[in-house]
Amino acid sequence: MQCLRLGSLPELYQKAVHQQATGQPETSTRNLREQLLAIGKRFGVDIPLDRPEAEIMLCVPRTDIEHYPGAVAALAQVMQYLDRRCTFRSDALVAENYGYYAGSKAWQRDISLRFDRAGTRCKASILLVPECGHAYAALRWERPNCTVSPSPQSSSGHRIPCRRAAGGPPETSSCRLGATTFQDPCESARKGGINHAPRS
Repeated sequence: MQCLRLGSLPELYQKAVHQQATGQPETSTRNLREQLLAIGKRFGVDIPLDRPEAEIMLCVPRTDIEHYPGAVAALAQVMQYLDRRCTFRSDALVAENYGYYAGSKAWQRDISLRFDRAGTRCKASILLVPECGHAYAALRWERPNCTVSPSPQSSSGHRIPCRRAAGGPPETSSCRLGATTFQDPCESARKGGINHAPRS
């Protein structure tokens, strides 16, 4: 059983409705696009943003943009090191799904479909989802239950790519990246204070 503070549900619903309409749960003091570019400048890394074509579309938690910018820079650096064509999309950037939080299938569907449309526009075949529990669950597992037709592009999270064969259903396959390790930075960093690199 969970205890909810009185007045918390209306705020949650407001965020879900705002994200359904705009792509982010609330208006930031600074434009998220500008914040991404500022992160690139601060950490000396190229932030791929709104590129017309990419193999991988990236999304991040809003918390990382505003409070943990090093995580965003690290993601861009990893993509550069792997030499993958990728992009953030300012029209589908925030990974959190407040419709999922609020328990509304309609809001959740509309927020998830924003990623599908953005991925189609940039011809991405993989959506890289951060290790943020509800964002991953909403985009990887719940999205098929909310959509009528198959997603036009694939999704990826926790290093598990889900590729869609031409004309067929999504197929899950394991990555071939050699030695890998798993870490849930959402829990480890936010609640546990563990910010160093994980050990394999």
